Amino acid sequence: MKTLQVSAGDMRNPVFSTVELNGVGPDERLTPKMARQAARIAFGHCHQVTVWDTGSDRAYRLYKNSARKVSVE
Repeated sequence: MKTLQVSAGDMRNPVFSTVELNGVGPDERLTPKMARQAARIAFGHCHQVTVWDTGSDRAYRLYKNSARKVSVE
């Protein structure tokens, strides 16, 4: 099971959630497909959602039809 952090909304007032993906190993790298799945579980949509894996340096900012890799600070 992989645990991901998810945030959505305005960058000045984001909403945070933690999502656990069943069937995904904790050592698997975060992919845009996994990020979209987590966003849909947390918020029901993928537009302007950021998903990151706390165990790595991978994060994705999701939009309606695209995903952009972003740096994790």
